Amino acid sequence: MVLSAADLPHYLMERGLVSASSFVDGDFKVHELSRRNRVFRVSRGPFPGYVVKQVMKWTPEILESMEREAGVYSAIRSDPRLSFLREMVPQCYVYDADNLVFVLELLDSARREDHAASVGQSLRRLRQESSALRTTISGFRMHDPWILSLHRKSERNFDRVSAANAELMRVVKRETAVGEALDELRASWQSDTLVHGDMKWDNCLVAENGTPKFIDWEMCGWGDPLWDAAGILQEYLSVWVQGHRPAPSRRTPPLDSPAAEVAPRMRDFWESYKEPAESLPRAVKLAAARLVQTAWESQQRSESMTAKSVRLLQASVNMLASPEAAVEMFFGAEA
Repeated sequence: MVLSAADLPHYLMERGLVSASSFVDGDFKVHELSRRNRVFRVSRGPFPGYVVKQVMKWTPEILESMEREAGVYSAIRSDPRLSFLREMVPQCYVYDADNLVFVLELLDSARREDHAASVGQSLRRLRQESSALRTTISGFRMHDPWILSLHRKSERNFDRVSAANAELMRVVKRETAVGEALDELRASWQSDTLVHGDMKWDNCLVAENGTPKFIDWEMCGWGDPLWDAAGILQEYLSVWVQGHRPAPSRRTPPLDSPAAEVAPRMRDFWESYKEPAESLPRAVKLAAARLVQTAWESQQRSESMTAKSVRLLQASVNMLASPEAAVEMFFGAEA
């Protein structure tokens, strides 16, 4: 069954999540938000709303990722050792395995960029709590970020490579310093904590009370403690690269810095994440690798490299070659 907005009332009533009175009273509203997956936002006036997600393409890879995400929600529900995660994920009301549908809690989200410290605190807790369970919990895969091996891959390693991404691969392979940095990151990779695996603003919601909730756990697994942090850092770096102007931070930035608009929030995040200072250059390099991944994802259907991806790739090349300069620019400290 392929869900549509018209199907949702009956689908949710069958599962006891809404009543017929919701439609009579006129509080039931559906907004489609589909992109990679089929997604609907269901609001019900003063009552809790839902997010309904269904895959669009039933490929073996996507089926596996949906089952992996369902496994995360199931583990959180059934294993008391993972109870700390209940505060970090939306409630999952239904997983319909036959139709590959999730029905999740709808969250009214505040501006995520304004909550760097609370996001850092939540990811720190995920890192600390899960690392203590590394040898006692099974059922999670090893997270293996493909982007760290991009310079060693060919187009045959992917189902489809756009002409733009074929060019991106050629640039990455041509830059010797980039390949060496990626090899170093892979060699130092540690699989000793549970990571979300695809941490970015699209997968991070912040409730009105400031509590972060993370969605789309399809890539969850045991991985490096710095990987999720790098995902958030690269979001701020992307803003800087693209020249957007985020809302002013409460902390006054150094006015003479080219990174003045994002640096205070990056510092707030890192200070709340509480990794040792010596880990910062490596976190910056991982964030630079994530910039390459963001560039890749932004042009999967493009025939030529976009201006956005060119800027992201150039920033990544510079930071991988000289992470110390990036640390000085954004964090005001020498590596």
